[in-house]
Amino acid sequence: MIIGNKETFAVELTIDENNPKMGYAKLWLQNIFLGTNEDLIYLNGYLIYLIDELLNSKKINLEVEKLTKIEIFNLLKSSLKKRSDYAIIGSTFTDDFEIYSYSKNDDLFVLWKLNGHNDIIFSDLEKYGNEIQFACISQKEVEQIKEKTLEIIKLSI
Repeated sequence: MIIGNKETFAVELTIDENNPKMGYAKLWLQNIFLGTNEDLIYLNGYLIYLIDELLNSKKINLEVEKLTKIEIFNLLKSSLKKRSDYAIIGSTFTDDFEIYSYSKNDDLFVLWKLNGHNDIIFSDLEKYGNEIQFACISQKEVEQIKEKTLEIIKLSI
């Protein structure tokens, strides 16, 4: 099932029939998916934790409006010695991605890319490009989708 609007922000969710606390999920940000729905996850844990990470994105005080998405990604990128304050750790269903986000005004800005194609085990990621993805989403909409997702998860238990 799709909760939300793929054109802006949505959660694609399949609840496991044998264990309703578990399931499969992807996030959709402006018609581009993030994650894989082929990895069984704890829905009220991994999925909701990822959404919370996005909602808790650090405010950015830098002028990034004139930068390209590649320049912004590299600016936010983790160094070898330290994890970036803008890094999204995610969970098992987003392990194949490097993700960064920041907030500005009432919007969340998310940048991500697939971490190479050599170790891909999920078929839905085989044709996923290596380019950096960029999406701007409304924090309010993400909060609403999170609440609807939590309601559906709780009703299935």
